[in-house]
Amino acid sequence: MTDNDPTTRPAPLLAVIVDNHVVGDSRVQKCALAAASAGYRVVLVGRAPGAADTFTIGSGDVTVEVRRIEAPFQLLGLARRVPRGRWRYPFAYPSVDHNARRGLRLKALTADLRARKLILRQSGEIAGWRGRAKDLALKAETVPLRAGWLLHRFRQLGFRALSERVKRDDGLVLRAGTRLRTALRGPGAWRALDPVLLDVELGFGPVLDELAPDLLHANDFRMCGVAARAAARAAALGRRVPVVYDVHEWVAGVASKTPRWRAANTGHEAEYIGRADAVITVSDRLAEMLQERYRLVDRPRVVLNAPRFEPDAPAPDGGLRAACGLADDVPLLVYSGSAAPQRGIDTVVDALVHLPPVHLALVIAHPARAEEITARARQAGVADRVHVLPYVAPQDVVPFLRSATAGLIPIHHVPNHEIALITKYFEYAHAGLPIISSDTDTMGTTTRALGNGEVFVAEDVADLVRAVAAVTADPRRYRAAYDRHADVLRSWSWHEQEAVLLDVYADVLAAAGTPAPQRVRDDLVVRAGAR
Repeated sequence: MTDNDPTTRPAPLLAVIVDNHVVGDSRVQKCALAAASAGYRVVLVGRAPGAADTFTIGSGDVTVEVRRIEAPFQLLGLARRVPRGRWRYPFAYPSVDHNARRGLRLKALTADLRARKLILRQSGEIAGWRGRAKDLALKAETVPLRAGWLLHRFRQLGFRALSERVKRDDGLVLRAGTRLRTALRGPGAWRALDPVLLDVELGFGPVLDELAPDLLHANDFRMCGVAARAAARAAALGRRVPVVYDVHEWVAGVASKTPRWRAANTGHEAEYIGRADAVITVSDRLAEMLQERYRLVDRPRVVLNAPRFEPDAPAPDGGLRAACGLADDVPLLVYSGSAAPQRGIDTVVDALVHLPPVHLALVIAHPARAEEITARARQAGVADRVHVLPYVAPQDVVPFLRSATAGLIPIHHVPNHEIALITKYFEYAHAGLPIISSDTDTMGTTTRALGNGEVFVAEDVADLVRAVAAVTADPRRYRAAYDRHADVLRSWSWHEQEAVLLDVYADVLAAAGTPAPQRVRDDLVVRAGAR
């Protein structure tokens, strides 16, 4: 036996990396657990919400260690403490520390002067000429102190304006500077445009070097460069570490970000996506767009973020309807997922005014946004029909949702909403729910083709009311679509998708000269024989 004998070598170590808190990210968890189930040693590295911590996900023999590291946004924080563009506000404080120091000093001097005046009056000296002279001198000190406060407030306003510009990160001058940097430096301009992309390297890079994985699965755009640089450092030490880059969204189409942010992050992706040994993504359309934009030799493989298909799994805590305290005959719509404004929940709340019997369940994890939504519901007089519930574990989502009447996807028209079926679409479908979707391209087209729901014009309250009325009048008609398209439903299961993922892992490891785990090799042999 030798170290190269695949029967004696330890299973490859896979590092799955993501720039979020891991909890709530079903895709990275499913990928990590699929690899662990296939025999890989797996560590999932994410960002800690506070102090670094470690825990496990999974159950039984299939568990994954999660390491959440401290990865503070140091460069971003410093950029905001010492904002750029001071030429526009020449009298503004140069940094937050200058602002704080001057304010504290003025506050202390004011308190000291007030105390000296009180002491003079309490001493009784003010009756004599010396006392009156001291009193005049103290009053004279008030003039420069007041002038100091006025100047401080003026400089403070300038600094606040500078700070807001940093947070807004937009404007004519910034856009012009972004274009100039991009023209001069090409994709590499990201180094001057978005400090967060350097912050993640400072946080994650050393951890990956210490971990020394055999394979890297980089999730989303910020981790693309982190993984490529870690692989380059490993190669310098004689270790070939393949990188699988998992593209969750179309970075150029993130509508909520500024042109400067998009230029930085698309440039960063352009620089490193070609260095990945394999690229996977969430839809066929996005795969085509990536191949065309970055001129990739191979079309990215598609791994849908589909749920596990477990039709007999019990609903936790009695399911959604029980959690809302509603009888079986009460129409119940559900929205599960991100509560960002562009997800269209406000449109649904406004529609409830015209749908008296209908209740709405929101399975969300954004307290501030939840309060905004409930305040809107109170104002509209429908708060008693809106139920806000916390997230459930990824494996429990489908059974938890089953008791609803229909699932909602009321999202607005922004580029990333047009190009893929989002996770909740698959979850609703596996839960057997009719789907009420806005007319975004992929989801609207799919819903019309399958006949599993109704499509309405995005942000149109009246049309949403029509769609809800149609579905709640005869939900069985729409549920029947899943019986007609059982093959589609099977293809939307994680069981089908993880097979693609494990094939990608095996391919890139084979190209690097590293054998996949034994059970993966055995499965490949069986599948090859079946073909």
